[in-house]
Amino acid sequence: MMEVAYMAEVCELFYWLSSSDTGYSLRVSGFDHRLLALATEFLKTFLSFRDREGARDGLPEVVKEGRFEQCREILMRSYSNAGSKSSQRCSNARLRCLRPTIWSDYSKLEVLKKITVESFTDTMTLILEKLSVEGLYHGNCNEADAKNVAKLLEVHFRAKGKGGLKKYPRQVVIKVPESITRHIVTLASKDITDPNTAVEIYFQVGLDDIQHRVMIDLLVDVMSEPFFDQLRTKEQFGYNVSVDVRWTYGIMGISFEVVSSSKSASQITERIDKFIIEFRETLRNMKHETFAEHICGLAQEKLEMHNSMAEETDSLWAEIMDKRYDWEISRNEACALRSIKIQEAIDCYDRWLLGMKGDTKKKEGPKAEAAPTFGKKNCLTVQTVGCNGDGRPSIESADIDSHVDELVDKFHRHANHTTWKTNL
Repeated sequence: MMEVAYMAEVCELFYWLSSSDTGYSLRVSGFDHRLLALATEFLKTFLSFRDREGARDGLPEVVKEGRFEQCREILMRSYSNAGSKSSQRCSNARLRCLRPTIWSDYSKLEVLKKITVESFTDTMTLILEKLSVEGLYHGNCNEADAKNVAKLLEVHFRAKGKGGLKKYPRQVVIKVPESITRHIVTLASKDITDPNTAVEIYFQVGLDDIQHRVMIDLLVDVMSEPFFDQLRTKEQFGYNVSVDVRWTYGIMGISFEVVSSSKSASQITERIDKFIIEFRETLRNMKHETFAEHICGLAQEKLEMHNSMAEETDSLWAEIMDKRYDWEISRNEACALRSIKIQEAIDCYDRWLLGMKGDTKKKEGPKAEAAPTFGKKNCLTVQTVGCNGDGRPSIESADIDSHVDELVDKFHRHANHTTWKTNL
């Protein structure tokens, strides 16, 4: 495809191919009427692996000699270098704790070392026999154009009497156990010379729905600036300080992350906990006008026009990948924000981040001391400790990656392999 891709690029036609846990994504884009010709050429190349027997047929003719070994070497290097940054290592471990059906880069590397042309070809044949297709045709096009694309896909994917949209394999997400004392996963940094320590504290909220989704967005919007200002600007606690929304195949959450070369993992964890407790009073004392400004600002941000057609395509394609199919998601979320009251935000903050039960309304007078107590919450902490950090696991450098697999499996057992029942 390199020769074709180069000529297409000269004509301002482009294509991208990527893989994920659920399949492959192909995108072609450009300004020329020959766009579908490029898509056709790519599909022919991609599907040329179909109906081949590795020992007998080998690789398709379109694959040049030596290309298989080159690609395998590049991928092996990519797997070897994955998780080299402390923050990336935390995020990867969190995702693996939540999603037991995905494999670590270390596990994939060990399998990749054993893959031959024959086993690769046989496996690709099996994969391509089970393909289902969903597509998006977006831009300067009409219904007739879309039907032409549908015919193109039908010709290629029904050529053997197979294909058609099937039900996707269920995406399994672990339910983080509810507990007063959170589960902590402590890893060693992959680079033995890296002084950085990263901590990510993840609070799992629950199944996706638009009201809770916008509430999480709002709480993150309210906390982000104070969290960064206090820990990064004023205290210089870490050089990477953030709080963000997490959406994991239909399960929502909130994540706090700090990366520091001067603080230990326990110090970072304690400081994040302290901020969460202290910010509760900030939220409870927040004026209604200030709270309304956050709502208006977030709604305005959601209603902003896309900067390009590619950005709008990304947004629409994300709805397909996430299986929500809400083509007006930004407008719908902006509308949902209008009904949120400050007391509702406080209640959600107390319940999700502090595990508070009972009446959390601000009281005056003699009953003011009857404050709710902290309780159980669905919380997971992942720590990656740098080379000189306190609490770094004492393991050999050769066993660092396999140690992560052991810790992830231990968390799955701790959670009794209990999963959410999602529609994805």
